[in-house]
Order: sequence, then structure tokens, then C-alpha cells
Amino acid sequence: MSLYRAIKTVIVEDSGSFRQLVFRELSHRNIRIKIVLGVYRFSPDLVKALLVYFYGLKSYFLSPNIIKKQSILAFYEYKNELRQFKFLEASCGYKILDIYNSRNTYLFKNLKGWKFIFHIRFIRFALRLSKKYDFLVSCRAMSTFFYYIKFKEVLNGQHYKGVLVSSDRNPHAMGLIYAAKVYKIKTIYITHGHLPENPPRLCFDLSFLDGPALLDVYKRRGGGGGDVFFKGCEGEFRELNLSGFVQAKPIVGVFLSFITDQKSLFNLLGDIESYFCPSKIIVRLHPNEKIRNKKIIKKLKLFSNIEISLADQLAIKAVSYTHLRAHETRH
Repeated sequence: MSLYRAIKTVIVEDSGSFRQLVFRELSHRNIRIKIVLGVYRFSPDLVKALLVYFYGLKSYFLSPNIIKKQSILAFYEYKNELRQFKFLEASCGYKILDIYNSRNTYLFKNLKGWKFIFHIRFIRFALRLSKKYDFLVSCRAMSTFFYYIKFKEVLNGQHYKGVLVSSDRNPHAMGLIYAAKVYKIKTIYITHGHLPENPPRLCFDLSFLDGPALLDVYKRRGGGGGDVFFKGCEGEFRELNLSGFVQAKPIVGVFLSFITDQKSLFNLLGDIESYFCPSKIIVRLHPNEKIRNKKIIKKLKLFSNIEISLADQLAIKAVSYTHLRAHETRH
């Protein structure tokens, strides 16, 4: 039942319009994904199943060989998730986390994974997925499957008191959370950024959320069990200073969202230039490096008064009098 719930969560989320849009955007810009999708679309069912299967199996191979040192196991895929783990540990005042990600190991060091190279029963499951769902959903569901298997092996006998994730829908997080539930290990979630409407229900024993507004988003979806702790938003709180709008030649910051429409972004930058005559415009990229639009970045570099922030830190180092956010515009 735990495995079913883990996979179902990922399937529901990745079947949604936003995830589908993100994948389409990524596939249009990434030649490798284009080639794989082309091969997949014109392949017989068995070849499709094998492509899905080996994509999922990669998650098992690249998952680390974990050695317990602390009381809580934390696993991440992205830098903004890691930042939340460090924030939580710093708040505690002492080290409590074993922090791992898929880059902690190498393919040929994970010898146990070779037993799954041609596992007939698992390949049949991949065949069922590929017949019922598209490439993205099938691959992510199979990835969840193998993360679950890997983390069940890790948690069996390791005696962790809890596991921690900073995603409520991605394969690595769902694999770990639902593997922990099998052994009745406490599950912890800490949010890492802006949350869109209709998230999955909270399935954790303890959730760290920014505040009541974020909890309301989950409640509109149907709530969920477990305790909730409000951690507050990151960064230093300052009163909104509107004088930046009338100051001569202000510095203006633009924060890019997960998906950014190129035409809308440059229209916005043009409006900022016309209305505010800024001395500098700082464009902060979204922390997720995989989805960044290289064409947009290349075009931004052509402007002498635009500075690009790679989002390595939460705050922009330069003084920014005005912050605007470029939201996704096509979904």
C-alpha cells in the first residue's frame, strides 16, 4: 500500500498541466531529450517499457550507500532543498541530519543494483506504465518505484528515528517517505519555496511550513494528517519601502519563476527601463538549473545594465530598492 501511494502521488502530480508544461519546455530546448522522445514515440511497446525501466533503475544505482551517523536521514535533489536542511539543522543548534543526495555515489560502486538489470516482473510493471501513461509520467513513476526499493533496503536495520525531505511530490521524496512508513519511522517535511495551488495532501508526521497562508493552501486540497510547525519565511523582514519607486536611477530586482515566458520577460524589462530608468536591473534566475532557459540567459547578457544572479544565495548582495517577480504566464 505504501508503494502504491508513493507512485500514485507522483503520477497525479506529473499528469497535471504544470508539470506537463515544464517537460514540454525542457524537451524543446534539450537535444538529448528530443532524441529520446523521438525514439520512444516510434518504438514498439517492449522497447518503450525498457526505456522506462532503465530510466527508473538509474534512481537505484545513483542513490547513495548510506551509513548512519545521525538520528535523521535527509535526502535532496536540488540546492534549495539542501538549503532548507541546513536552515533546520542550524535552528536546532547541533548536528542531527545525515544529508545525502544522488551525487554521493557512482554507478559502478552500487553493485546491488545489478540484480535488477533484467528483472522480468519489474519490466512487466514498466510495460503497464508505458501503455497507460506518457513518457514523463511513466519514467517518474518507475523512478519512484526504484527509490522506494532502495530506501527500504537502506532503512531496514539502520534504526533511524526519522527521515526528512523538502518535496511533497518528487520521486526521491515519495520513495523515501513511504519506505519509512513501512518501518513506522517518523516522516518530516520542510517546504523550500513558493507553493502552487492543489498540492498533494500532507502525508507527513511533522511539516515545517512558512506560515498559516501555506497551510491554507494544503487545507483547500483536503488537509492531511500530522503536526504542523510554522518556521516563518526566510530572510530579514523589512517594511516595504516605496521610496525606491521615485528615487532617481534605482536598482530593480526581477525574480524569475520556474517557467518564464521570454516575450513577457523582455516586455517587463522594457517597461522597467522606460518607467524607472534604473541604474541596474538584477535578474535572479530560478534555483532549478535543469529548467533554466539558456536562450534567455544569453540574451540577458547582451544588456550592459542587467546583472544576472545565479540564485546561489537567497538574497542578492547588491542593494535592490525594488523587487518584481516574473511569473509563469502560459498555464
